[in-house]
Amino acid sequence: MFLREDWDEIKRLCVDELHDSYDDWLTDARRLLITTAAAGHSPEQVILRPADIRERERTTRRKVNGKARAEMVTERLGKTDRGEDGK
Repeated sequence: MFLREDWDEIKRLCVDELHDSYDDWLTDARRLLITTAAAGHSPEQVILRPADIRERERTTRRKVNGKARAEMVTERLGKTDRGEDGK
């Protein structure tokens, strides 16, 4: 999940193509949450901020793409499941 105020910076930081506008992205994100819930899953929202992406770039020495963002979310959820701070 991204915040509206972070959208322009997120787009600059990520190497893959993201939606042209935050509103377009949000519409698709909401649709995915609804579809996932309808399939019987319990989707969780994780907010990724520009600082998170910059940190990922720093630690991996690679630009962030969709796969890297998915890994970041999975790692964050894993920390939350273990009771660690997932923020």
